[in-house]
Amino acid sequence: MIIIEKLKLGYQDSPKIASTSLFHWLHNSMYGHSYSDRVNKPNVYIHEYYGLGKCPDVRIVKNDRKSVEEYQTFFRFAITRDPIKRFISMYSNRILHHRELSANSNIASQLKIDGLEFDPDINMLVTALEKYMTVQKSIFHHTRPQLDFLGNDLTIYNRIADISDVNKVIDEIKAHWMRNGLQELAESAPALGRAQTGGAKLGLEILNDESFDKLLEYYRGDYENIPTVSLQAIKNEYLEAKRQKASAKLTVNNENQNKQKNAGIKVNKINTPIVAEFWLHLPESGVEIGVPFVLQGALLMTADTNTADWQLYVSVDNNSSRLCDWFLPSPKLANSFPSHPGAKNARFNAEDVVVEKAETVDLYLQNTSGERCLVLQIKPAEAL
Repeated sequence: MIIIEKLKLGYQDSPKIASTSLFHWLHNSMYGHSYSDRVNKPNVYIHEYYGLGKCPDVRIVKNDRKSVEEYQTFFRFAITRDPIKRFISMYSNRILHHRELSANSNIASQLKIDGLEFDPDINMLVTALEKYMTVQKSIFHHTRPQLDFLGNDLTIYNRIADISDVNKVIDEIKAHWMRNGLQELAESAPALGRAQTGGAKLGLEILNDESFDKLLEYYRGDYENIPTVSLQAIKNEYLEAKRQKASAKLTVNNENQNKQKNAGIKVNKINTPIVAEFWLHLPESGVEIGVPFVLQGALLMTADTNTADWQLYVSVDNNSSRLCDWFLPSPKLANSFPSHPGAKNARFNAEDVVVEKAETVDLYLQNTSGERCLVLQIKPAEAL
């Protein structure tokens, strides 16, 4: 736990639970300016500045009753989070966003030596979690149970709160300052910002049953001891996520029918033998004639097709063809097709696509021999 005499606070952080945001907030509250604006700032990340004792105004103590005994008048707090949701957030941020298990990462050679796949989908990561944790220290750090950070005696904290209540905790800290003659701190404290938000927002449905059960066991200590998390609640939420996934309509015609009609366009999906699965995601606001939009979705070729021979293009009236950004991470598709080697990198993206009057937008595959396979056509409804 870090003890901040000036703020009369004790704070224990856990990775992927607003810790970066809180460290920045604490720094602003202590010094009246951001960490990035600090004069003669040490060349260390803000977590190291506080957690490794680099800050001269912070003391680090053990998380036990004897060590915190002299700080009884301090507001000692910790923020918690459902362990499995925290794991999913870690996967999105550290693996999908920061690419810490990619072929370009600093541990790529060791991953190859150990026979571990680069950029694993989340279920593959869970299956070989212990091995990945051994190779990549960051994954080990971000996936450890919260009790490893909080300690076994949670009674040393005045407040243990779920991440959804973090702003309430900020208000409680301000009230604590007011009670202890620190009115100036309470009045000048900044709003809590958000940091380390990179990565897709993923739900429980990306986990298969085996992964979910393994994570439940791995985080059993957290579920049994932290009062702000509930084993039964996460089980119920997982079952509901699975139910919604099973009932979801994923085909173009069903998913976007009303949207397409309202937008004045017609989308025709072409049955292509070499395509195993195709998902399309049009903008929530619809597609308007003459207005640029992002054409995105997922395209998975059949297992017996050499994907390396093909590229994905978008064109307007067979003119101005351009490559789509393809082979992007697709954790949901990987979960639906766990045995397909290409499923984990099947998303595509094409920006600034425009449907003009009397023109057709084509999405098509083309191989190294020049062979084309049409996948999708978008036309103005009035042109049909």
